[in-house]
Amino acid sequence: LTVTKGKVTVDAEVAYDYKTAATIANIDVKKDAELISNVDIYVTNIANPSGAKTTVAEPYTIWYTNVYTQGGSATGSILKASWDGVADQVVPTTEGRLTVYTVNKADELVWLSQQGQLKNTKVVLGGNINMAGVNWTKGINFGAGDFQSHLNGNGFAIMNLNGNSGLLSYAVGSIKNLTIEGVNIASNDFIGALANNSYALIENVTVKNVTVKGTKRVGAIVGIHNGGNMKNCHVENASISGDCYSAGVITGMVNESAGQKFESCTIKNSTVDAELKGAIAGIINGVTLTVQNITIENTTPSELVGKLYNGGKLVEVK
Repeated sequence: LTVTKGKVTVDAEVAYDYKTAATIANIDVKKDAELISNVDIYVTNIANPSGAKTTVAEPYTIWYTNVYTQGGSATGSILKASWDGVADQVVPTTEGRLTVYTVNKADELVWLSQQGQLKNTKVVLGGNINMAGVNWTKGINFGAGDFQSHLNGNGFAIMNLNGNSGLLSYAVGSIKNLTIEGVNIASNDFIGALANNSYALIENVTVKNVTVKGTKRVGAIVGIHNGGNMKNCHVENASISGDCYSAGVITGMVNESAGQKFESCTIKNSTVDAELKGAIAGIINGVTLTVQNITIENTTPSELVGKLYNGGKLVEVK
């Protein structure tokens, strides 16, 4: 994209966003020209020499990978992307029998996903993490151990997750205090923005502005939920689809472990397209799920569960 004179406004057709994952290779703003951005942009190089002007409207950001020439004037956020194409090792600490990894940027999150099964592990976010530019192909894998594993987002967000896996491929233990925002993922297996396959307690998690596609069990939060309760979890602006048998806004299937409970959760402005579909789950298979204080707004379908299968039960507590 070259701006030679006058003003050029960048929109979603040429900008990076979570739906299209499109990128601009280079932005070159010439002298006496102005670039105006009304969307988030992910760009490899941006040149803004003396006499050029770049305006980024709030709350948007231009994320760049390599060169940004500082000679021109800029209004708004032009920030170096946290992913530079190289995974950075995280030096752990210990907490009792747990190995603790504090993650501050995309490079470190990618490194964790490359470590195979992480047993007796605690992952803590040290800040918001922008995953723009990362092809997320292998989720973090928590393996069951004596003390299991945990993820604490500390109230921070992971943004712009794109690829063929949720943040975690396999979750046990607990996942808490996290926002995942701006997701575009697709897989031929179980898939959800937070976790593809979960046995975890999930609490205080928000998932918003997500597109999840799959061919098996598909959900905005979890693909298949095999155990653990959910509390204070929220989904907003989710599109769940694919050539799949069962899908739900929260999870594609509730399965395996008895006595699960989903409590104080909200579902807003979301759609599910599958053979068996529900606002909470596509299928409850062979177990009892108790739900309490669930709020659903402007969501299709409005039914909580698509099918009760193999003796599965849904108990609504008022």
